[in-house]
Amino acid sequence: NNIDIEYAKEKGIIVKNAAGYSTMSVVQHTFAFMFAFLNQIPYYDKWSKEGKWCESPIFTDYSRILNTLSGKKHGIIGLG
Repeated sequence: NNIDIEYAKEKGIIVKNAAGYSTMSVVQHTFAFMFAFLNQIPYYDKWSKEGKWCESPIFTDYSRILNTLSGKKHGIIGLG
């Protein structure tokens, strides 16, 4: 924790812990980012919105490598 509890008490600042708050939402958001970046969604979203698909003779862009979760190792860095 990075909060100086004693200083907060001296200044009359109430510090509370919201343990478990939004835990499932954070997990879901983490997985959403993981899938978005594995599938290059930010890139292809921008590419499509800029109309670049019409400039391609095959109406798509294969310049980005799409990845899968299969065969990958995953870890959690910075719990909390």
